[in-house]
Amino acid sequence: MSTNRRLRWAVPVVAGAVVAAVAIMPSIAVGQDHPVLPERSAASLLAGLMTAPAPALSGTVVETARLGLPDLPTTGSGQAALSWENLATGTHTARVWLDGGQRQRIALLGDLAESDVVHNGRDVWVYSSTTNSVQHLTLPAGTHSSDGAADPAMPVLTPDQVAARVLAAVNPTTAVTVDSTAVVAGQPAYQLVLSPRDHRSLISSVTIALDSATLTPLRVQVYGADRTTPAFETAYTDISFTRPSADVFAFTPPAGARVHTDGHGSSLQGQPATAADLGRSVIGTGWTAVLVVSDVALPMSGDGTSQLALLTKAATRVPQGLLLKTALLTLLLTNDGQLYAGAVDAASLQQVAATGRPL
Repeated sequence: MSTNRRLRWAVPVVAGAVVAAVAIMPSIAVGQDHPVLPERSAASLLAGLMTAPAPALSGTVVETARLGLPDLPTTGSGQAALSWENLATGTHTARVWLDGGQRQRIALLGDLAESDVVHNGRDVWVYSSTTNSVQHLTLPAGTHSSDGAADPAMPVLTPDQVAARVLAAVNPTTAVTVDSTAVVAGQPAYQLVLSPRDHRSLISSVTIALDSATLTPLRVQVYGADRTTPAFETAYTDISFTRPSADVFAFTPPAGARVHTDGHGSSLQGQPATAADLGRSVIGTGWTAVLVVSDVALPMSGDGTSQLALLTKAATRVPQGLLLKTALLTLLLTNDGQLYAGAVDAASLQQVAATGRPL
């Protein structure tokens, strides 16, 4: 497996559950910045968010990352690449269609290009207009996603997907509160705030805006030390809760496109594979969990302008290897080819690397 493919997994964006409708009708004017909604407790919102099924909807999502990484080459077709290198910097727009846990489609749009991921049952298709190529993956029999946001076939981009990964970190070390209401994509919304009690986490808080009628995540904002501007944000700018047509998920490769078929459980263009396939493991749980990826090599010396090479140049040399700090994530590439990544400070990450034990 190539270094670039491994590293797509080494730098996950922080980590949606989505829910069915609840019998609450907002008695507000949607144009208000802070609409008046029936009072809901944090426990009630969290319980509904974590237990209800995936919705049917379509809309436009805008994702913005302000991690403090160096500017990476993403002009032209690169703006539509479905890889962590692209999504970890700048602002990106995608069209989204969801129909429960078994059918989703995401189209990431660039200036002159588009990438599509289509999940329909056991079939996953990834199309790049730049190369006019398609990758097709058949998921193993029995694969089931109870909610589309946590679906392993889709890239981490939409509010529901990011919310799912945030919720996975909820434990007794998390404070959960309700913030003021908001309007997102024209919808009145509750705002749930999750704050790690463990201050070794670089994440200070995560705010999830929930549609007041369905509790569907409409926006996720992740804050680091700067509590005024989110270091990472993904939000719907428009949304419709009408079930998309089945034709949306019936993918046919364009004429002349090269089609590559991957075996069961393989990864494709940044899509999830098993931990064994990727040579990765996780040390610890919750907000201070650290991802470990094995057998990672630095780029060749002549590769001085690639995204990976530019990130390497931004790193600091430490006795254990190369250390890269961002607003939400710290990475350590050790001299023996182990990559450690976690939403923790540098000292904590180096401790985990040295001891192999969780924080």
